[in-house]
Amino acid sequence: MALVKPIRVENLQGGLNQSDPTLLEDNQLNVANNLFYNKNKILQTRYGQEAFGNPIPDAVKVIHNMDTTAGNGTWAVTDDGVTITADASVVKRGAASIRFNITVATSGNNDALLTNSTFTAVDITTTKGGIGFWMYVPAAFTTNLTDVRLRIGSSAANYYEFTFLPAVFTATSQWLYLYSAYSSATTTGVPVDTAITYAQLRINYTGAYTDKVGVFVDDIASYSAT
Repeated sequence: MALVKPIRVENLQGGLNQSDPTLLEDNQLNVANNLFYNKNKILQTRYGQEAFGNPIPDAVKVIHNMDTTAGNGTWAVTDDGVTITADASVVKRGAASIRFNITVATSGNNDALLTNSTFTAVDITTTKGGIGFWMYVPAAFTTNLTDVRLRIGSSAANYYEFTFLPAVFTATSQWLYLYSAYSSATTTGVPVDTAITYAQLRINYTGAYTDKVGVFVDDIASYSAT
């Protein structure tokens, strides 16, 4: 049998041999799993796994692709919403997006509404993890803005309402993706999940809000949680 000699490691501190801290006997060696030396040269357990981002949904139901104002039901603007059109020059998905302006003197209400209550029914039964859509907003959009709310439901009396505060609008003149879980939604009435035919975007603001030109909305979809 070959003679096994101790291993001497220069500059080793904390060896198990009390008479010589630089000496390791062969029976003092072991495999250290999931350990590493940190910046202070101290043996430390490796960090565990961490999940980043949101789960990729298994199921998606498009509520409306926003490609036309009248191709699937009719989109209309009311209160302070004016000048609606399908715009193919500023688009996130598909052929176009819905564009409208806000003129605050149009009504006595401090809001602008974009509504469609006649599109083909969508069954969201398997996709009630969250709702998502794209918005492209002009400069100063959040100044004196209260919130933006999206309602989807089976009628104007039976819907889920998702609220987005000004802080989510982190940039202007570019597309922003807005997403909210159904668990955060406010429910009014009894929405029929198998027959979603109503959607309304509500932009609410104070009396000091100013006119806005070029608010774009695209691709409203409902996603499963996993």
